[in-house]
Amino acid sequence: MTVFRYPPFYSYPPSFTLQPVKATREKQLKLWCDLVLSYCKHYKIFKLSVTDSANSSLFANTAIDRKLSLAAVEEVFSRLVSMGYGEWLNKEANVCLIYWRRPYEWAEIIYDWVERSGKRKSILTFYEIRFSEDTAEFEFHGIDPELLLRSLQVLESQGKCAVFEGKTNDDLGVKFR
Repeated sequence: MTVFRYPPFYSYPPSFTLQPVKATREKQLKLWCDLVLSYCKHYKIFKLSVTDSANSSLFANTAIDRKLSLAAVEEVFSRLVSMGYGEWLNKEANVCLIYWRRPYEWAEIIYDWVERSGKRKSILTFYEIRFSEDTAEFEFHGIDPELLLRSLQVLESQGKCAVFEGKTNDDLGVKFR
C-alpha cells in the first residue's frame, strides 16, 4: 500500500485550532472533512470512533506537536454527517459510518460487479460479498456490513435485489435480480 500523503494545511499549526471567523472556520472544516474522506478511502476505513480518531495521526501531527481538540474533532464529524458523508451509528454520536462513497455509489459499483460476474439471480451472503475471492480486486471488498446493508437497500428500492435476514450481519443474504 502506498503511503498516505497529508495535505499542506496539515503541517500548518493554526489548522489545529478552530478559527473564530466564520468564513475561515467554514473553509477549515471543509479541509478537515476532505482529509477525513481521503484518509478513509486510502486506508479503506468505513467506521470511525470520535474519541479514538482524536488521538490518532488523522487529527494529531506529531511533527509539529499539534492536535485538534476533541470538540473540534466532534465538529468535523458533525459536519461530515450534515453534508451526507457520514452517519451516526449510536445515540451518543461518537461512532460514525464514513461515506467516502455514499450508499447509492456503492450500490452502483456492487450491481456493476453483479452483472459483470454473472451473479444476477444468485443468492449470496454478506460475508461472500465482503470477503470472497470473487470480490478481492474490487473496491467494495471488506466493506463494513452496515454500509453494505445500506447500499443493498438502495438496490432493493430499485427492484434489483431482495435482502433477507440471517443470524448476524454476515449471515444476511441477498438475491440479485
